[in-house]
Amino acid sequence: MSIAETAPTLTEQLAALVEKYKAREDDRERVIASFQDEEGDVLDSDLPAYDVTVDDAGHEGREDLVDLLIELTALLPASV
Repeated sequence: MSIAETAPTLTEQLAALVEKYKAREDDRERVIASFQDEEGDVLDSDLPAYDVTVDDAGHEGREDLVDLLIELTALLPASV
């Protein structure tokens, strides 16, 4: 088997990136949702922890965006 046959295609690489970052966002959303009741409300006693969790998720999301941009840039041809 040659290297060309084992190297993932650009489409496969992009799909892997989408899967990776979607899973990370889904995890963050799942944690945030764990604070909410059926109507989407958060108990007053849980608000401080909820606020920290939402803030942390926002920071993680921004870090993921930077990482994703780096990974996408690495997939571009050198001439771009």
